[in-house]
Amino acid sequence: MPDDAPAMRPADPATRLAVEDVIKRFGLGIDLRDWDMFEACLDDRVLMDLDPRVGETPDLKLPRKAIVANAKGEFEKYDETLHLYSVASVVFDADGAAVRTNFVAHHYRADEPGDRTFVQHGMYLHRLREAGDGRWVITEWHQDVRFSVGNRALMDRD
Repeated sequence: MPDDAPAMRPADPATRLAVEDVIKRFGLGIDLRDWDMFEACLDDRVLMDLDPRVGETPDLKLPRKAIVANAKGEFEKYDETLHLYSVASVVFDADGAAVRTNFVAHHYRADEPGDRTFVQHGMYLHRLREAGDGRWVITEWHQDVRFSVGNRALMDRD
């Protein structure tokens, strides 16, 4: 996860709320399987940098439609997911905003023998840009899973 801190610029409370709302809808879209909501959070191309313990990601910007298709494939295999976010910081710079978020991601499969849950704890760094009309979109998505508990095997099952 990149550690370079952008030079800060002031932002009004409404702008900060608009940026935080994108991050909240990002997770909510996954949990509700509302792929239109999830897709609306993303720029045309997004640099995805998943934690290597979760999956390999190429070091390039992926098309929004490919990210949505991948998310569908990954998350629709679960009976339920619940992504809980706590925005730790929002920093605005000349390029947009950098948002650091703590997350807890619950994954549940009713048909799993034994432990039916897998929970990841970690941090996200999202970069966003203003897309016009006060709308913000994610341009980068960096994931750092700090630890996990439960049945890791259920993430690998189709």
